[in-house]
Amino acid sequence: MNNEPQSMSVSNILHQLTSPWLNFILAPLGYCLIGLLLAVRQQQFHFTHFSVLFLFFVIIYLQENSFRKFANHPELKRWIFIAITDILLLSLLVYFYQNVALRIVLLLLLIVILNHGHLFELKTNDMFYIYHSFLNSISKYYLGNFITLFILSGAVSKEIGIQMTLQLFQYILFGLYVSHVKSRLVEIREGKRHYGPVVAICTVLFSLSWLIGTIIYFVWYLGSFSILGTILFSLSLLIPILYQIYYRKEFSVNRQFTYLHWYLIVMSFLYGFFFII
Repeated sequence: MNNEPQSMSVSNILHQLTSPWLNFILAPLGYCLIGLLLAVRQQQFHFTHFSVLFLFFVIIYLQENSFRKFANHPELKRWIFIAITDILLLSLLVYFYQNVALRIVLLLLLIVILNHGHLFELKTNDMFYIYHSFLNSISKYYLGNFITLFILSGAVSKEIGIQMTLQLFQYILFGLYVSHVKSRLVEIREGKRHYGPVVAICTVLFSLSWLIGTIIYFVWYLGSFSILGTILFSLSLLIPILYQIYYRKEFSVNRQFTYLHWYLIVMSFLYGFFFII
């Protein structure tokens, strides 16, 4: 009798934490949380700049989420939505052009352009899918965090830029894992699962990319990482493991999206809070 209320409470907590509406906060945070934490650690924070940048990433995620549906359902009236969201994004780029720097505007524009690749039906048995996954992961999970740090701190030195590039390399691998799982979930939901050599290669490489990223991290940074950070980073391995053996069998596709975005938030916090720069 005592175990039942406890299990019910855990189930209720998971239900609340995986609300699909949280994706519109968690996904954009995954693009910029590392840069935000690094900037705060350097005692640099510009509230207005960050608010505008976060709104930019919210629209980027809204586009990505909608573009996936448009790609699978061409009959939807998509051009009005594309025009409105692109006008909003361009308006935000004007803000950064006037208040930050042209090179930041060009990097943000690159993210917008690559995001439009979701307008096409990206089949996981197509080689273009591999290029698209890599480029989008780099643009959002690397460029997004780098831009955030630059905008909030005002500048990024060459030394910090090089070290941050090495550190974000592993984070990109975590982003690849999440992106691939989301693509497979969309195929399952739409009843369009694909098979073949490319799918098999992508499934093995992308599904294990979180493990590859963790191994690379331990090889490169174990000596300079704190004991607490090492313990928490090791425990984070349980998140994708629990997803594979339990969570993906029990919850809807949209709630699985939220779970995966929480995973990136956890990894962002570990990178941004414990890494020494």
